[in-house]
Amino acid sequence: MPAQPLSTEQLADAARLKQLFRQWQATRKQSGLPSSQEAAAELLGFGQSAVAQYLNGKIPLNVEAGVKFVELLGVELSAFSTDLAKQAGRLAGSVRTAAEPDFLAISKGTRPTAVIAETKPYSPLPPQLQAQVFLGHLDEREAALIHRYRMATTKGKQLVEDMADAVEKEELFVVHHETQSK
Repeated sequence: MPAQPLSTEQLADAARLKQLFRQWQATRKQSGLPSSQEAAAELLGFGQSAVAQYLNGKIPLNVEAGVKFVELLGVELSAFSTDLAKQAGRLAGSVRTAAEPDFLAISKGTRPTAVIAETKPYSPLPPQLQAQVFLGHLDEREAALIHRYRMATTKGKQLVEDMADAVEKEELFVVHHETQSK
């Protein structure tokens, strides 16, 4: 049975996706990284033929493929498909972020200084992160951490990066404290 032709909106989505993909390719080329459809296919987890068909509007994008392109291109889903962004939001609407344990980061060296983070029982995630949780690409804690990092100030992001560097150098250890229920 022949495939249904794509709607005008789906073709427009494919055109926007193709433009973003070309920008991704240019950035990769400038960085000396592989930028072919084959390289993208390997990163996306599906074949080069499927990449070409999505980019050329031969097959319609679905939420799962859209989220994979979001991860590859580093853009929001709505950058190339408002319809898929709405679908992802509806699918992920029931996903809630679990409460995270309090933690205290203690430095063995001089930087970073101790950090105490309080938890919030529920923090709404943007639809793209909710979709990634729903599809199993991220667990709820990872998505919450990504969201918190994106919402942090420049100084806060620098502190997180300093802590990550310190962990790699074994200059930092983390002590978890479970919050007691009242």
